Amino acid sequence: MRNALLILRKDARHLWPRTLVFAGLVAGYAGLDIALPRNPMEAGAGMLGGALVWLAAAFVVVSVVHQDRLTGDRQFWVTRPYSWSSLLLAKFLFVLLFLNLPMLLAQSAALAANGLSPLRYAPQLLLRQLGFVVSVAVPCAALAAVTADMVQVVLAALAGFAALYAALLELSRLLPFSNDVFAWGCAQPFSDTCQALLMLLFAGIGMGLQYSRRATWPARCLVACGLLVPWLFPFVAPWGAAFALLARSSPAVDPALVRLSPGPARISNNYGYWGVGGAIPVLFPIQVTGIPAGMAVISERIQVTAEAPGGERWNSDWSSANQIPRDAPAWSPDHLISSDGPYWIEVHIAKSFADRFLEVPVHLRATVAFTLLGRATTTVMPVGRLTSVADGGFCHPTKRNGLFSLFCATPLQRPAMTRVRLLPESQYPEYQSLGGVQSFPSSRFSIWEVLSGGAQYRLPATPSAVSFESRPGVTHFERVLDLPGVRLGEGIPQ
Repeated sequence: MRNALLILRKDARHLWPRTLVFAGLVAGYAGLDIALPRNPMEAGAGMLGGALVWLAAAFVVVSVVHQDRLTGDRQFWVTRPYSWSSLLLAKFLFVLLFLNLPMLLAQSAALAANGLSPLRYAPQLLLRQLGFVVSVAVPCAALAAVTADMVQVVLAALAGFAALYAALLELSRLLPFSNDVFAWGCAQPFSDTCQALLMLLFAGIGMGLQYSRRATWPARCLVACGLLVPWLFPFVAPWGAAFALLARSSPAVDPALVRLSPGPARISNNYGYWGVGGAIPVLFPIQVTGIPAGMAVISERIQVTAEAPGGERWNSDWSSANQIPRDAPAWSPDHLISSDGPYWIEVHIAKSFADRFLEVPVHLRATVAFTLLGRATTTVMPVGRLTSVADGGFCHPTKRNGLFSLFCATPLQRPAMTRVRLLPESQYPEYQSLGGVQSFPSSRFSIWEVLSGGAQYRLPATPSAVSFESRPGVTHFERVLDLPGVRLGEGIPQ
């Protein structure tokens, strides 16, 4: 430990100008965070400021690792009584003291300046520091450990971007790119966590090998895998497997919660639906019961298996096109199920299967992936006035030149769902955003999570007020619905 502290003091003495610049950028970024609730136009400057802080942090991390260069065989420190563990510990302590600590203090000051208690948000603040270490510090330190100077770092980074671009192009040729390819949406926490673990595994082993044995080329291969493989993971991770693991790690759900059964009604064939990817949209009535009072669920995706009388099967996999819309037709993007009652299940059947068994009774089995949402918090605000919303957030609705825009943000975490209604409801539409459950700890430097970034809508008149509703994510679960003896032709909208 004593050697690690000596190395730390030496690094601090050599690199204090760079750490001072980084601290100044972090302080300036905190100033933008403080001003953002009163001036949403600062959001654009915040994006540029975040990029500058990220580059400065990467530069400092690379610099401190290069203070005791690991490549080659002419380093002065190999003749000193340094242990590789003391050297690695000194670099880790430097990142904590001169990068994480200024960020933690700046973010705490930004919260306090906006009337928010840093102690209340202490877990989220610490998670932000973890996100920075995993997403910024470790990759940059691993890259620096297998390079000799800053020029090699830049060249290696450019080569990595080129290799990643080529790999993504090849994947785009091999895979049918669509939303169903990616483990996104509510499965994002699983995808992000796996990406972080893959990066830590490869980069950590590579750094450990380089520091302990200075085996540069094997370490370079491991670091390259750590920087490239995680980016490819979301393209090959099955959405269903990601959701199943997420549901298994979520709080348990009572089997009586959210039950599905066939509905008594039949659809009238007068709706203009379009198929997705050459599939035929089919709608069947269902009955939903067991919705807890004040809570709601969202159908994320549905996997459908259709079995014909002869035993032939067709499987849709987990398609994002399959949903339980609120009404038929579902022109609104609202898939929120907030009360018991009749609904419709919308599935897309492959045309080759549907054409052959259009009028033949088939057995449909639908597995629905649900996200349970907590009770809604609603704030009604006048247009043109900054208003506080739930969880310490704020909204600023404005209207200029006939265009309505809304900028909303919350500190350090975002709800699973937000919905905006322009009042009076009978005259104006609504806009909904499904954000999913909070993902792996973010590496963003801002304390604000933007919920509505100022999208503009042309309206016929000024709305009298705006209703902003948010719901937290509670848990994930699946439900199975059997529809025996259905005729696909009866559910096809015309």
